[in-house]
Amino acid sequence: GTQTDFNLNSIPDNCEPGITVSYCTSGTSSIGCVATIGGSGVASASATSGYFVTTSGVEGQRQTITFYSLLGPKTPPTPFGAGFLCVKSPTQRTGNLQASGTPGLCNGLVSIAILDWAQPHPAGQGVPFASGEQVWLQTWYRDPSAPATTNLSDGLQVTFAP
Repeated sequence: GTQTDFNLNSIPDNCEPGITVSYCTSGTSSIGCVATIGGSGVASASATSGYFVTTSGVEGQRQTITFYSLLGPKTPPTPFGAGFLCVKSPTQRTGNLQASGTPGLCNGLVSIAILDWAQPHPAGQGVPFASGEQVWLQTWYRDPSAPATTNLSDGLQVTFAP
């Protein structure tokens, strides 16, 4: 009924532990950057490190915040600046980070080791993450020339493996 199947393989996403699926629409920054969020490594609930959430295509040297929710994707997504808010509230912020890259270029990158982040944040939503648990992530970034002075990446759904 209400299960998501973002990869459209006819298997509910929460039945596929360890998968990572992109969804939603990134905003386009005032200089034409389109930030894309992705995951790498193994999203394992029994691990303490080894899974990275990385957002690329951000304008270089911009402030960013990656946040997540345990309650699913925001349906429908809410327009936000030039993009969409893709994650349902309440959300958990993982901290303020500065993107790498060169100001004025779309070569900025920000990465967070989400399992490493969880260790010193035991009060964070869903921490410790459990096998089969799903999280929905998105990255916010500063875009001073945009109408709302900020922008958002697309969304990322992660299902934790054992």
